[in-house]
Formats: sequence, structure tokens, C-alpha cells
Amino acid sequence: MDGRIADVMGSGIGPAPQNRAIVLEVDQARQREFKRWLLVFVVLVVTASFDACQRKGIVEHGFRLEQIQRLRDAEDAQARHLRLERESLREPSRIERIATRELHLVVPSLADTRVIERVVSPEQPPSSVVASR
Repeated sequence: MDGRIADVMGSGIGPAPQNRAIVLEVDQARQREFKRWLLVFVVLVVTASFDACQRKGIVEHGFRLEQIQRLRDAEDAQARHLRLERESLREPSRIERIATRELHLVVPSLADTRVIERVVSPEQPPSSVVASR
């Protein structure tokens, strides 16, 4: 070919244009807009991540609180059971039965009983009274 492009009608058209290297130019306005949108996107991602972390912490604390509440309820139930057991162990008839059967103690008679009276000391004189010699 001689560098001419053939027309459908057969007439010749001038020489084919030579391809020149395309020089890409940086569009500053587009770059600024891209950076602005990138900054907005980063801020939104950081905000969403912070919110997600906060929500996760609240949910974890809720689960932990529920677990602690269950443990507290179990401890309360055990404390009630132990109080009931303590009261049943302090029952006078049970203590008497153990004393007489296992320890071989005897119930004292009225003749063996002694009454010890409590001695009450007299009241102290008021502090204004001074002993004289």
C-alpha cells in the first residue's frame, strides 16, 4: 500500500495521518476531588470502625454482666442453702441427741443445777465529786 486509504467510491484520500504519542496530562481539579472523596471515605471508615468497636464492647459487657448475674444467683442460692443447714444444725433437740448418744453426756437434775447471780458493780460517782484527804 502506498499509505493512502481507499474510499468506497474509489476516490483517493490523502495520506494516512501518523499516530503521535499520546501525552497524558494530570487533571489537577480531578486529583483534588479524588483526594477529597478519599478523605471522606477514610473518615467514614474510621467512624464506622469506632462505632463497631463501641457496640462490640457494649455487647461483650452485656454478656459479662449476664454471666456475673447468673453466678450471683447461684451464690445466693448456695448461701440460702447454707443458712438453712446452719439453722438445722443449731436446733436444740439435735444438739441434745448428739450430746446424750454420741458424747455420753447426761441431762443434769435440778439438784445438780447451780444458779450464779450476776454481781452488778455500783455506779461510778460523777466526775465533779473529788475525794478529800
